[in-house]
Formats: sequence, structure tokens, C-alpha cells
Amino acid sequence: MLAACLLPYGGYLLGGLAAWICRFNWSLIKTISIETGLQNTSVSILVAMSMSGQPDLDLAIILPIASTMVSAWPFYISLPFYMLYNKHMNKKKAKQLEDVEGSTMAVVDAKHALEAEGKINTACEESNDDLALENKL
Repeated sequence: MLAACLLPYGGYLLGGLAAWICRFNWSLIKTISIETGLQNTSVSILVAMSMSGQPDLDLAIILPIASTMVSAWPFYISLPFYMLYNKHMNKKKAKQLEDVEGSTMAVVDAKHALEAEGKINTACEESNDDLALENKL
């Protein structure tokens, strides 16, 4: 049973490590890791089928089939933790976005107040002055 578990898990780890060494982004690293682990079990079934005759074939493919059956367990176990992590990160990003929007509105309000008092020029007037200066040169 240990060999059946190590076959796809080794594929997951080695595929992910190879993708990480090649400096792929995180979504590609996960994809390559999962595909490598799943293809690893398929290759072992095909090798067992081609190397064994009919009486031994049934016994030869038991471990690769068991490996295929248990390879999804880590994903099912880690899924609730992943979902909780994403929920927490989405709340955190939403709070940061609210903070940024609130501070941006405060800056815009302050700019409008200063413009109304005549203490600063608008950006349009400044850019028109710059264009007039460039045309004279």
C-alpha cells in the first residue's frame, strides 16, 4: 500500500519541483504537479499490462489501480483548508479595497475643496500652460 501511495505522490512532488525550478507561475506549478502525478499512475498500469501475461496481469495491476484510487485523498483532505484560506484572503482584500477607496475619496474631496478656494489650479490649466510654452519654443 505504501508503494501505491508513493507512486502518484512522488509524481506530484517531482512535477511540482520541476515546474518551480523552471519558474512557472503558481497556477501552472499546481497544474503540472497534478498532471504528472496522474500520468504517473497511468504509465505504471500500461507498463504492467505490457510486461505481464494474462495470469499475472491481474496481480500486476493491483498496485497501480490502488494507487489511482488513493491519489485523490490529499486533495479531498486539503480542500476545506484551501476554501477557508480563500475566504479569509477575500475578506482581507475587500477590507483593503475599502480602505483604499475611502482614502482616495478623501484626497479627491480635499483637492476639490482647495480648487474651490482658488488655492490650486486644475490639471487642465497647468497642461494648457505647458503646451503654450512648448509651442513658443
